[in-house]
Amino acid sequence: MLSTTDLLSKANKNLWIKMIFYFLLHASACLVLFLVPHEEMVSLVLNYIFIGLSGLLLGFNVSHDALHGAFSKNKTVNNWLYHLSFNIQGTNAYLWKVRHTASHHIFPNVDGCDADIDENPLIRLSPQHPLRKYQQ
Repeated sequence: MLSTTDLLSKANKNLWIKMIFYFLLHASACLVLFLVPHEEMVSLVLNYIFIGLSGLLLGFNVSHDALHGAFSKNKTVNNWLYHLSFNIQGTNAYLWKVRHTASHHIFPNVDGCDADIDENPLIRLSPQHPLRKYQQ
């Protein structure tokens, strides 16, 4: 049976492996966009979808945890990872932090106040949001 210390050590190693994987995944998707000729529109659209999905994985698994100081015990490492992982995607890390802190942390999951759950065209995150045909 693993001790708590062993579990934390293993979890920490897996977290770093996952972070490296998501950075490489996103970087490779961006490189493919510029280095591989897209003869057909379908390949270009699929590449953009892949960039978006890899960016989401990077954002949820690295950026958000680093912003909240949960990625590393070192505050400088968290800050560096947060800014790097957001800014390489074209999202301004400073502005996202201000928006996230000013709306989500003050009014978590409050409809109309939390910008993170306000109307989303794809996902219905609140019973007050309109129910679209494809969400039924």
